[in-house]
Formats: sequence, C-alpha cells, structure tokens
Amino acid sequence: MMETRADPWSLGSAGSLREGKNRKSLFSKIWRLIIPPKGHRTIPTLSGYVLIFVSLAIGVAAYNTSSNILFITVSFLLSSLILSGVLSSLNFSRLTWRLIEQSPYRVNRKAFVRLEISNAKRFLTTYSLWFDMVAKLSDIKGRLPLAKRLNPERSVSLEWSFIPVNRGLETISIRSIGSQFPFGFLSKMMPADETVEVFVWPERIDYSFNPIGGSEIHFQGQTLKRKGSGEDLIGIREYQLGDPRKQINWKATARRQKLMVREMAEDKQPGYILAVDTSHQAWKREDHLEHLCRYAASLAEDLFTHNQLSATIINGDEPLMIRSMTDLEEFLNALSVVESVDHSNDVGSHRSNVITFEPVYPGGVHAMVGLQKAGQA
Repeated sequence: MMETRADPWSLGSAGSLREGKNRKSLFSKIWRLIIPPKGHRTIPTLSGYVLIFVSLAIGVAAYNTSSNILFITVSFLLSSLILSGVLSSLNFSRLTWRLIEQSPYRVNRKAFVRLEISNAKRFLTTYSLWFDMVAKLSDIKGRLPLAKRLNPERSVSLEWSFIPVNRGLETISIRSIGSQFPFGFLSKMMPADETVEVFVWPERIDYSFNPIGGSEIHFQGQTLKRKGSGEDLIGIREYQLGDPRKQINWKATARRQKLMVREMAEDKQPGYILAVDTSHQAWKREDHLEHLCRYAASLAEDLFTHNQLSATIINGDEPLMIRSMTDLEEFLNALSVVESVDHSNDVGSHRSNVITFEPVYPGGVHAMVGLQKAGQA
C-alpha cells in the first residue's frame, strides 16, 4: 500500500510534500502553468481545436475589418481557453491517492484493487478525474473514472476490477491521472507512478484425490498450533461455557477483570505433507508445470479446509508448517512464483503421509501418496 500526493504549491505537479517546504511565489506558479513540469501534458480536445480554429478565424477577420466587437470576441474565446487551463491545474491541487490491494488474487477470477482519493483543499471542489490503471503481468489496461465531485476535505474510494491471466507477482499501477475540467477544451494529464505488488495464485481446477488410507503427521520437536490439550500455549481468550477450569489464566483474568483461559496446542494432528518438486528433469514442459501448480494449489486448499494438511515443501526446502490460513497463503504465494529448478532435495516420497506429483504424457498430472497413485488432474 502506497500513497502519492500532489504538490499543493505547484498547481498539480506530482511529488511528495516535504515538511517545512516554503510556499512558492506567484511567479513560480504562473511559470509552471506556462511550462508544465516534466511528465505533465495539456492537449486540446476536439472542441478545444475547434475553439482555437474559430479564434484564429475571428482574429484574422478582426484584423482585416478593425472591428472592436470581433477583437472583444477573440479576447473572450482566448481567455476562456486560458481559464480552462488554470482551473484544470487547480483541480489537481492538494490531492492524495493510494492503492490498496484486495486479496486474494487468482488466475481467471475477477480481482479488485481499491483506490482511495482525498481532497485536502479547504474551499475548492475536485471534479471529473480519471485514473489510467495498468496490470503489468496480465497486460491489462483500464480507465477508472471519478464520476462524482469530491468536496473539500473529503475522501472517496473507487474500485478497479480486472481478471488476471497469469500466476506470478502482479504489478498494479496508476499510469496517469487526467481531467477535462472545466469546459472540456483541454485534456490535462499528470504522471502518478504508484504501484502495488500482489501475488496471483494459480487457478483452481477439477481433480480427483482418493488415497488408500489416512495419515498422521508428527514432526519431532515441532508442534502444530491447533487447539487441543497439549502443553504448548497458543494464546489467551475469554472464557466460554464448557471450558475446563484448569485452563483459566488468573493473571490475565485479574488484569482484564473478566475470566480469561489459555488455548493449548495439540501435539499431533492428522494430515499430509504436500511436496512440490519443480525440477527441470521431471517438468520439461511449461504447460505441465503450470498444471502442477494449479493441482497443488487446489489440493492444498481442500486439504486445509478438511484439517488434513500438516506441512508443505517446495523443491526440498525447509517444511512450512500449516497452522493457520496465513501459513496456507504463504504457501500459495510461493507457489504463484515458483519456476523450474535444476534439481531439488529428496523429501522422502516413499512415506505414506507425503503427497508428490508426477507428469503424465501427453498431458495431465498424477498425485502420488507413498509412491502409489492417489489422484489426477
């Protein structure tokens, strides 16, 4: 989550507001209107080009006829064009915006990112903005309009939606901010180089998984932090009807003036170790690797839902103990950016509690439990 601020003293130039920054002179503000900062663009719209052409035509006629009325008309048209540029710059003044991710993100599912906009001006209202959005990994571009006015010292939230097409680390950014306020003669745009990076999880797929028997996992020296009657403390919560009295934490009760109990961890939990091996020797084709990631992600989520996932391992690294949804999300994040490797360490795939995968040619993936086929996708 990042925040970008428009410089309030530069009539719309992008930049960070520094403490103790001196107010710029009126001449400096006017100079920035004549020569905009780098990256700012002011382009006439179709109606703006028509206004310029009409002004030139009337100006030529006024010069040839020496008509004061025509000169006044030209002055009025040109002043409206200049006023349009000034008001457009004031429209961007003292604006702040930030992108907020709306996790989770998944391939081929509609994803959202929230844009919060604040108008710090005390008297002037902001109108008719648009934000050009880009999702780099998916190569998706879109325009997010601010349809309603933004009153002084107020904020508003907008949502931009897109459908990710690739797993990986997605970069969502605001490429530029624009407006045709107030008369539609000029289209003013300024850069807004703000980005937020999010993990796009593999797509969920249909699969089968029918292991021969159940499994129970226990790593010596490691305890899964699930509620139970063990000796490892997870946390402290309020007393609920039916809780054993021996679990009451009297110190916390005295401190909070209400009954508090300890939550203990179970020493053993049923489940599987899900091992993902992306070595190049096994997964020579890119489509096979992508199918593996989709299968592993779908299976991991369902095993976790049924309290049957104990740990995950990617390419023989240290096991990631799955104790909570946060741990599962960490695995899915790692799975979203995993690539082929030259080799991986052995995870003991012969054990009856280890799930491994192997490619099936010409297409498909088999899930193996203890070197026996247990499912496919």
